[in-house]
Amino acid sequence: MCDPGSWRGRYRGSRPRTPHPIDTVIKPIFGRTTGFSLPHAALAMGLLDPPPCDRPLSWQALIEAARAKWGSSAERFLTDVHEIYGKKCRKTYGFIQDLPAAIIGRFHSKGIQAPHKHITLCPDLRLTLAFLSHRAGDFFLRSREPDYSWRNLFGGMFEVDEPVEPARLLDEPPWSRFCWEPRPGGRP
Repeated sequence: MCDPGSWRGRYRGSRPRTPHPIDTVIKPIFGRTTGFSLPHAALAMGLLDPPPCDRPLSWQALIEAARAKWGSSAERFLTDVHEIYGKKCRKTYGFIQDLPAAIIGRFHSKGIQAPHKHITLCPDLRLTLAFLSHRAGDFFLRSREPDYSWRNLFGGMFEVDEPVEPARLLDEPPWSRFCWEPRPGGRP
């Protein structure tokens, strides 16, 4: 075992100097990331009514609308989803087998607040439900048993660095018809 105080290397009795700090920026590999947010997908499918334009669309406004409609009950939400898609939505989806076995992502507990040029948002309710129910922290695991709890489904947005169809930028349809909360600094 080496005594840290007696380190002897090519610097003759002194420790190596700390290198200059390196600034890093994380950028999406394919240029844009894909976000999965159940309140947004429910809004795109017409399950949630958008707030009036005098109250810009924000994560908090969508969560309030979801709680008003479903009362923080995942079962009540899934009942509405079953009316649209049938019982297939609750079981392992056939299309989920086409996705990678594991995807590293990033979970945002406050969702997204305003349009970002590098985030596309998936309006497909089934695909969003599949990604969020098979998410464990910052990982999508295809083989994971689905977790349909309110906290897991409506707890935030899951962002992955994968091109997923039919995800669109927030200034493109179906998202462009909503009034988004302006970014800090005044830019919409």
